[in-house]
Amino acid sequence: MRCADVRKRQTGRKTVRESGGRKLATVLMLTGALAIPGGLPAQAAAAALVCPTPATLLAGLRADPLTDEAAGNPAVLESVSCALPWATAVVPAEGEYDASFVLFRYEDVAQRWKPLNVGSGGVCDESMPAEIAAQLDGCQLNDPGDELPDDDPVDETEEAPASQAPQGSDGGAVSALAASAIGGPITRAEIMQRAQGWVDHQPGPYSQRAFSWDPPHTRKYRRDCSGLVGMAWHLNADPSTRTLHQFSNQINKADLQPGDILNIAAKHVVLFKSWKTDRRHFTYYTFGSTPVKIRTAAIDTGTIDSHRATSYVARRYTKIAQPATPPAPPKPVGRDAPTVAYDQGDGTMRMYRWLSGGSSFNRTTDYDSGSFRLTAVGDRMASGDVDGDGKDDIVMAYQHSDGTFSFYVWRNGNSAARVWYTSGSFNLNNVAGRLVLGDFNGDRKAEPAVAYDQGDGTMRVYRWLSDGNSFNRTSDYDSGAFRLSAVGDRMAAGDVNGDGKDDIVMAYQHSDGTFSFYVWRNGNSAASVWYTSGSFGLSRVGGRLVLGDFNGDRKAEPAVAYDQGDGTMRVYRWLSDGSSFNRTSDYDSGAFRLSAVGDRMAAGDVDGDGKDDIVMAYQHADGTFSYYVWRNGNFAARVWYTSGSFNLNNVAGRLVLGNW
Repeated sequence: MRCADVRKRQTGRKTVRESGGRKLATVLMLTGALAIPGGLPAQAAAAALVCPTPATLLAGLRADPLTDEAAGNPAVLESVSCALPWATAVVPAEGEYDASFVLFRYEDVAQRWKPLNVGSGGVCDESMPAEIAAQLDGCQLNDPGDELPDDDPVDETEEAPASQAPQGSDGGAVSALAASAIGGPITRAEIMQRAQGWVDHQPGPYSQRAFSWDPPHTRKYRRDCSGLVGMAWHLNADPSTRTLHQFSNQINKADLQPGDILNIAAKHVVLFKSWKTDRRHFTYYTFGSTPVKIRTAAIDTGTIDSHRATSYVARRYTKIAQPATPPAPPKPVGRDAPTVAYDQGDGTMRMYRWLSGGSSFNRTTDYDSGSFRLTAVGDRMASGDVDGDGKDDIVMAYQHSDGTFSFYVWRNGNSAARVWYTSGSFNLNNVAGRLVLGDFNGDRKAEPAVAYDQGDGTMRVYRWLSDGNSFNRTSDYDSGAFRLSAVGDRMAAGDVNGDGKDDIVMAYQHSDGTFSFYVWRNGNSAASVWYTSGSFGLSRVGGRLVLGDFNGDRKAEPAVAYDQGDGTMRVYRWLSDGSSFNRTSDYDSGAFRLSAVGDRMAAGDVDGDGKDDIVMAYQHADGTFSYYVWRNGNFAARVWYTSGSFNLNNVAGRLVLGNW
């Protein structure tokens, strides 16, 4: 019999159910007796039965565990309520779940108590006494004298004809969704529409044994936490939290996007909806109890639906229909120019600034600080557009004497400094010069990241987001075994895969004499190796690693300056194919001592041709210095500026390029 054809109507003092004109057995209480399947009256069952003890019901529960894990498999059942052949027992509260009891029905043939569901939703069998039904949300037994209209809608737990439009809780038809195939590729937008459909048009009470239609009425899904996910993903299956891994891949929590999930196997799952502006809190869909709802939680602290946030694993459906990656936005029109921070030796500093004329650098106004010790900065100076105004800014990380540090920002490289963030206790000695700026989330504002040596052979990338006026902490990345002593200051940021978001690259010296480029996509994903060399000593590179789009393909690629030990140097270069770096032609200098450069090397588009160039500040023996420029990273060097007397030792590695 198809339950889709079932309707209720009132005849005299009893409810009958019809299917194709056939009358079914009456299953309501009539004159105080229950009609039990098989014809056994309730009084006969009661004569053969006594109300169960908690231990009896617990034995039945362990013999027939529930299909979902909302209330687990409790070790204790309490407060038995009994109206033979039905019984309920209280489940000790666990977590956020409103579910507080298990419903049982005695199976006469098997002679055992069978658990039907946990919680306030579930089976609503018209044969149960009213005192049992009253404990089930949404389960209302009709009094025999009630009048039921002939057009009473089909219960959502039963099949409906395929031609019937699905009805929401307000009686209106659910709006049509994008038409993905069951079990086929699906967009994130459609996943969100489907999940919202069960919020706007509740499927019915929570139950691990009941199923309801998805909003477009293509398939039924179980009314629990994993059923919500299966419905939103439009699966042609009914996985549990134990088996969702068969339909998904693990991802980094910081990479969560709408339609991804946070799962604890054999416990609970929620559907990710969106990040809050701080990128530490997020909203999500959950069906751990009635009703389906949207909640907010922190991604890495506290609890999510009363389970520790750190216990959840982020996962992504394998059939997400990813839109084509848009090309990276073109660089802003303009030419980059250098700025250096000079220690004046009296507890103050000066920013020396230049502008680019397209073939030379020309001095412009400088910035003089008040009290500001560059010994508290070291080489932790970077440039990028942190406020989104289209012009670059300068950021320094400054260690205070109380053990905290601050990010100081000079807007457009010349305004008075402002503090955008102050930490708690934090030792910048463990960061050394590993500060980078990058637009890691694609919001057109650069944000800082630092690599912190944890002293145990591991490291952490600390990250912040920019709101245009301040930096706010966001999720970090913790490595496994990864020695920052093998990296030194060889850390840079740029968009190496062309997705419009910057990535972090480090050059890591292996103990076998080779080195690898490690890449953290968008600054937060697990690191992947994009290149491993033959024998190559990074000690001769020092901190001279830069990233730049030297060939105009909108993907950044690395370059390093290598001291050949004979008064010459070589610029080693690579190209990016979006998932790895590949060696390309190098540049060999004539006489050029990298000891006169130190770590004063930067990359940017100084001539405005849309391709990045390499700039080095070189100390001459006569006390002057020059800016050398390698156009597109590979042409013969040209001098774009030579100073008067100027000691670059007071600059150290604090050279940046920016479009000011």
